[in-house]
Amino acid sequence: MYFHFSGISQNFAMQNGVTENTCSGIFTDNNGQNANYSNNLYQVYTLCPTPGSGKIQLDFTLFDVETFWDGLNVYDGPNTTSTQLISPQAGGAYDNNSPLIGTISASGSNPSGCLTFEFFSDAIVAFEGWEATISCVQPCQSVLANIVTTNPVVNSNNEIKICQGESVSFVGSGTYNQNGTYYSQSDITSIFSWDFGDGTTATGTNVSHVFTNSGAYIVELTVTDVNGCESTNTETVSVLVSTTPVFDGTIASPTTICLGQQSTLTGVANPVTAVSNCTPSIGDTLELPDGLAAYTSCINLSCYLPGQTLTDPNDLLGICLEIEHSYIGDLSIEITCPTGQNVIMQPYGSLGATYLGIPVDDDNLPNDIGVPWNYCFSDNATLGTWNNVAGGFTTLPAGTYNSHNPLSGLVGCELNGDWCITIRDHLLLDNGFIFSWDVNLNTALIPPTFLFTPTLVTQQWQPDPSIISNNGNNITVEPTSSGSHNYTFEVIDDFGCTYDTTISINALPLNDPNCSSICSNTGIDTQVSCDSYTWIDGVTYTSSNNSATFTLTNQAGCDSVVTLDLTINNSTTGIDTQVACDSYTWIDGVTYTSTNNSARYTLTNQAGCDSIVTLNLTINNSSSGTDTQVACDSYTWIDGITYTSSNNTATYTLT
Repeated sequence: MYFHFSGISQNFAMQNGVTENTCSGIFTDNNGQNANYSNNLYQVYTLCPTPGSGKIQLDFTLFDVETFWDGLNVYDGPNTTSTQLISPQAGGAYDNNSPLIGTISASGSNPSGCLTFEFFSDAIVAFEGWEATISCVQPCQSVLANIVTTNPVVNSNNEIKICQGESVSFVGSGTYNQNGTYYSQSDITSIFSWDFGDGTTATGTNVSHVFTNSGAYIVELTVTDVNGCESTNTETVSVLVSTTPVFDGTIASPTTICLGQQSTLTGVANPVTAVSNCTPSIGDTLELPDGLAAYTSCINLSCYLPGQTLTDPNDLLGICLEIEHSYIGDLSIEITCPTGQNVIMQPYGSLGATYLGIPVDDDNLPNDIGVPWNYCFSDNATLGTWNNVAGGFTTLPAGTYNSHNPLSGLVGCELNGDWCITIRDHLLLDNGFIFSWDVNLNTALIPPTFLFTPTLVTQQWQPDPSIISNNGNNITVEPTSSGSHNYTFEVIDDFGCTYDTTISINALPLNDPNCSSICSNTGIDTQVSCDSYTWIDGVTYTSSNNSATFTLTNQAGCDSVVTLDLTINNSTTGIDTQVACDSYTWIDGVTYTSTNNSARYTLTNQAGCDSIVTLNLTINNSSSGTDTQVACDSYTWIDGITYTSSNNTATYTLT
């Protein structure tokens, strides 16, 4: 085996059994740039970094290797016993069905920092091969991201609750446990990248962001050190932005009144549950022109819990595309999830001249866009794969098809991050466009954080002088001037956010034709009186009356005709005749000792009127006498007592 050390940039053509130590130059197939590789080759070639330079890295800018018959295997280490880097489609070697384009490097778990390449070609066809720029990168040291403080501060659930349009400030820092092992790390030389979960980002240790729309957002901090190494932990905080309640049912009855009339207003507010959309579709058309190239479109999902993965294949409901293309046999389609797992949904080499949608099948009109049809891939489809169906149609019918490789191969993928679809064009003719696509996941995967409903803690009508009564969410109003009068119903939720709606009442002047009926008021004045009653017309009535009328002016300034309904109850008189001896105490409380026929006393009769009683009193006086008796020994008198001695004091009353 040969070892070569290089410190200057040069071309490194693949040779069997050679190990090169370099950090610069161009790595090519055995015949170098601008020439096809040779037939009947089997070569093993290793690229290692120069001592102390970290790990080897290659950026492939050209790759053209015959599909199936030729191939390039890559191993993460100094020989072919190291871990192989598997191509997405071929299941091993890279070729034009699965070209090696872009950057690859030795992994952090590879202590040698080397990459080993194994190439084989058959005896018939040779293609252009490959070109890759060589560089070295230092191995990453530990980087941990920290969200130090926020304003407003987070609650016990690591949440910040705010209103729409409010700003949140974040302060971050990094922790560098291996600082100085290979290179120096610090916050000053690191890049602090903030993803606010709403499609916007910012950089810096101290950042602020305004959350305009309601919903739940996971703000994530990633720290990238001076060597380009990112933080390995997930550092997030949830921002919940209050939803606008619905005021349906907030009404006035009636909405148009005349001056002097009233309207009742009812306030109703219902909170709205926040629901985050976890399947954004790309907005712009992606062109799929002629040529041997790969076209990639990515959508970013960010509304799942950090580290949440796909554990049940049934939760991946499908992957759908709006696409048109003039030759299905030209394409291969694969899906790659945020953790790098990928699935071939449609392989290259399918049944040929079948359209997708309604394309413009004219290579002279590459910019003309046809009509897309919607095609979905799902493990639960019943139509079969594209290859099972395509041969019998000019255009593949829209619908849901089985993926070439089961989508269950994406189990274990992290849900948050970039989901990318790659469409490879394998032939130099035919073209098309992809209009949109999305990843459909079970909504049950959305965490509770992203489904929240604010609580309305205060509901009230704002004060107004024309409010004459207030009963909770119901008010009665009576405007004192004509025109439009506005009344505002206001609520405050548990986020501290205030929302309101305004209801208008139109008060018409009294001379408005619609207010004529308000001036035709009548009324009855019911009165009950004794003997006589003087009414508002100034007349004193001594008998019942139900025909007298009088015209007043009501609150609206119009005539109000009042009819008298009068009942006259008469007072009564009587004589109380009494005969008494010596004296008599009457109902007036006076004790009379002589005859009297003039004293009067007023009582109330059953009708509630006066009843005057005159006293007719006769006083008869008592008389006295002496009963003189002479008896021997004893005498029994009229009082029944037998007296045995003289007595001049005993008395007895007779009538």
